Amino acid sequence: MRARSSFPLFALLALFALALPACDSGTTDPDPDELTAAYFVGSWGLTGASDSSGDRTAEVDAALDALTTTFAAGGTFDMNVNYSAAINGAGVPDAVVFGNYALSTSDNLVLTLPATDTTPAIAVPLAAVRVSASQFTLSTTAAVVNQLISGTGVSLNGIVTLTLTKQG
Repeated sequence: MRARSSFPLFALLALFALALPACDSGTTDPDPDELTAAYFVGSWGLTGASDSSGDRTAEVDAALDALTTTFAAGGTFDMNVNYSAAINGAGVPDAVVFGNYALSTSDNLVLTLPATDTTPAIAVPLAAVRVSASQFTLSTTAAVVNQLISGTGVSLNGIVTLTLTKQG
């Protein structure tokens, strides 16, 4: 009797095995571009601003010496708005905004400003997009951002996108 070669059967089984999808272990590796609350921890400086009319970075830079936001691991933040000497000289003092932050399931960074004697707590949702490990953007309506820069002579329109870059 003639011996059969098992090579064709082996080749067919090997091709079939390669065509099968890999088994799912039930865990997934984290997406390096995914936003997490931990991603925001640290100090971030404003490096860009645009609105419905285009790039407004030069105007915002002329009005501000710096806008720095520090996010703490415990879910708190403080934002320091340092106006230019000309704006300070016109009677507009620098400002500090503080409160809590959280990341919603829809990639909104929600800043919650605490209640005061005259206003309730305010939650401000900002659409967050991770650009890189050291840069992200926040988008919201001009009405929100214009509150921060009121008195500077800069008036933004439509949807405003702010670019923040990690410091240090």
